[in-house]
Amino acid sequence: MTELRTQLADALATFAAKPLRTAALDLLATLGYRSEKTLELDGSPAAFLDAFPENPQKPFRPDKARVAAWRGIHLLFQLTDAEIRGAVGQSELAFDSAAVFEGRNFRSYLFVAVDLAPDAYTRTQLSEITREINRLFLMPVLVIFRHGESLTLAVIDRRLNKRAADRDVLDKVTVIKDIRAVAPHRAHIEILHDLALGQLTGKDKRPPSNFAELHDAWRKALDVQTLNRRFFIEIRNWFYWARLTARFPEGAVKDADGHDSEALIRLLTRMIFCWFLREKRLLPAALFDADRIAALLRDWSAADADRDRDGRYYKAILQNLFFATLSTPVEERKFRSVRSYNGKNTHYGDQRFFRHVTLFAEKAPVEDLYKSIPFLNGGLFENLDEVPGRDPDIETEVRIDGFSDVVAKQPLLPDFLFFGSDRIVPELAAAIGETAAQRARGLLDIFRDYKFTIEENTPLEEDIALDPELLGRAFENLLASVNPETGTVARKSTGSFYTPREIVHYMVSESLVRYLLTALAPAGRPSPGLEPRIRELVSEEEPGHSLTDAEADRVVALLGTLRILDPACGSGAFPMGLLQLLVHVLRKLDPGNERWKAAKLDALPSEMREKAEQVFVAETFDYTRKLELIKDCIHGVDIQPSAIQISKLRFFLSLVIEQTDPARLRPLPNLETKFVCANSLLGLPRPDGWELFQHQIEPKEQALLRTRSRYFFAQTKAEKDACRKEDRKLRRELAVFIEGMGGSSSGLLASAVAGWDPYKSDRRAGYFDPESMFGVRDGFDITIGNPPYVRADEQSDWNQVQRKAILDSKQYDTLWKKWDLYVPFIERGYKLLRPGGVSTMIVSDAFCHSKYAQKAQNWLLQHARILRLDFCAELKIFDAAVHNVITILQNAPGATWNPDRRVHKETLCPFGNC
Repeated sequence: MTELRTQLADALATFAAKPLRTAALDLLATLGYRSEKTLELDGSPAAFLDAFPENPQKPFRPDKARVAAWRGIHLLFQLTDAEIRGAVGQSELAFDSAAVFEGRNFRSYLFVAVDLAPDAYTRTQLSEITREINRLFLMPVLVIFRHGESLTLAVIDRRLNKRAADRDVLDKVTVIKDIRAVAPHRAHIEILHDLALGQLTGKDKRPPSNFAELHDAWRKALDVQTLNRRFFIEIRNWFYWARLTARFPEGAVKDADGHDSEALIRLLTRMIFCWFLREKRLLPAALFDADRIAALLRDWSAADADRDRDGRYYKAILQNLFFATLSTPVEERKFRSVRSYNGKNTHYGDQRFFRHVTLFAEKAPVEDLYKSIPFLNGGLFENLDEVPGRDPDIETEVRIDGFSDVVAKQPLLPDFLFFGSDRIVPELAAAIGETAAQRARGLLDIFRDYKFTIEENTPLEEDIALDPELLGRAFENLLASVNPETGTVARKSTGSFYTPREIVHYMVSESLVRYLLTALAPAGRPSPGLEPRIRELVSEEEPGHSLTDAEADRVVALLGTLRILDPACGSGAFPMGLLQLLVHVLRKLDPGNERWKAAKLDALPSEMREKAEQVFVAETFDYTRKLELIKDCIHGVDIQPSAIQISKLRFFLSLVIEQTDPARLRPLPNLETKFVCANSLLGLPRPDGWELFQHQIEPKEQALLRTRSRYFFAQTKAEKDACRKEDRKLRRELAVFIEGMGGSSSGLLASAVAGWDPYKSDRRAGYFDPESMFGVRDGFDITIGNPPYVRADEQSDWNQVQRKAILDSKQYDTLWKKWDLYVPFIERGYKLLRPGGVSTMIVSDAFCHSKYAQKAQNWLLQHARILRLDFCAELKIFDAAVHNVITILQNAPGATWNPDRRVHKETLCPFGNC
């Protein structure tokens, strides 16, 4: 550790013993920030608030600031341009709390320290306190929080108000959260090191000479994208290293070259999820510590793990964690029986029981360790092995995960993939497509060097740590390695496929605004003041709303029945963005959760109401909001099984974050019928006369939906098996009835309905049918996404087969010449809408000028209402050299409609060209 890093660790340690003001000044001095301009008060909240009366333009809100939790607050000092330049003799200048605001060129900066009552504060709570303190001043305020044994630094962006040039907006709050005073995480030391004044560079690589340059340098040092790129490169190198050495059973899907990319991405997803659980202290750290593992395994040492090729850590520790612990209720956890009957073990193929007993030194410590872990459920850790006798549809044994005591059926993942020291891997450069030698190291060592946060960042709140959204970005690049859209490996990309958070937020906000405008004014003539009030409701910058009680009741009811689909969901960016936004809106409209609870309970059948009410009573408001929105509103489809798994991971984590007591952790729901692996572009045609039989088909479909609703909450193996059995029976009955209708397409439809098993998460359906898969017959309220851009001249076999299948389906009216793959996605997204629904897609702006798009343009002008086109050519959205346009379409008459056109230059702006 360098001298500055050692000094930072020492300065942090003083927060455990010294008064807050002293410790905070010591830390800032270590970072190079000092000033004589200060105002010493007695440290009480009352004295601070008396000294700085509220700004009339931004009234201070004690409840949002959580003043009741303040044990003390200190104004440390004011920093001006002069101090940054290194000038001296400034102590004689008067303290100035009203520095002139000139654009974003504030002339000073304040540093404040707040002592909070010990508690587990969320990022949102700390961000709200930061905003409220900033409301008292006309210059930005950096806040240092001490809460319990940790501290948090919070930095805020302030910018010009786009609609009122004489005002500024309290924009994004960036936090370095939960820094341990004693034994701080290495990643936190690195972040603080990079924030030190002596480490910052401004223009021309020189030190910053004024506040504007200082803030820009801070922003660069706190750029989570830099963090993400660094993490991605490490994970990419590990992934290709693992492809060279890991082997999964023959039943696992293989690449064309025989490698196990899909299985490795599935493993990475499970490992990432476990690491998040470790950060939340739901998993014991001993499971990931080589020295402590050595006490559990027989004849295994931490030193040997760096070279070990037998893979005992994965088989003994991780497989038992994944399959026999996280997916198994605590009371059922034990080692499998050693007895056999007719030559077969009685627990053969049953994933609930621990295996590999001979690899452990003793059984009892292992069982005790695993029994200390809460039951998670959720399906992410379901063993994918197929064993006859466990499922009546399985006739042949297929090993995919290889959870078996039989060596021939096991995977091989050498221990060095988890514990290996940093090294040059000679074969890695060629595998990645680089010329320079490439390095790799053990996965657990990579994880340990980064700070993870389970709470997803938003455009207005950001923790400098790896959150699920950033991991989704890294994984979407890895998904290119098993991408059927191109059949190629995109080895050099570091972000070409993932939609940035700001774009997601803009698109989900605009979609929801347009949907609510129509729903609250069904005649198509919203009142002049309605749109500003809806935008105020949706905005994360506005603290309240102006809707009437009747309108608020209506919006809550609408959100409860909202149907959303991303037909190319990838790692779940748009579904997650909508979940976050909908929870935000519900918090505003219904802070006590009364409206939401009443609306959701009223919609349930009586037999489910009592159990649901128990959840509303026992869990946090946001947990019940998220759970019901996931259950009823959000749907995702992707053609890649790994993408679906990553989407599920993010939604699981969004529920885990809302549960604070490990002792009463509620098992996760099963999302197999919310995110499905299917080909979105190929639908299932209905036989002639389908409508005539609808009254006979509907009861069977409703029974199927009820079964899948029960499965959503099923926890035990018996409950899941019963639902799966009933699902299979109902699918077959429905298929027999459909086939009996006759007609050329009835056989295809019957076979597809019977054959699609939502519970086999490693399989993809060759079609997408919202009615049989999601129970959505009359369309979605919102379809949204970033579909793949694949040109006609892209010569992969997959692309050519897909294009032929799309044309042969005769389901599209917009395809012409050398159409790009995003064109049918636009049409499909629109046709999946119910009347009044809104479809928002971000695609290449070639859609506006290419010859192949002319037919699609004309078709949309005749059949759709084009609400708006957002031209983003001047924005750098993706790493790839592509310019973009956002299309916002509505399923409504549009022949006389004049589309809104917006050109975005520096940033996305919902109010006009910007």
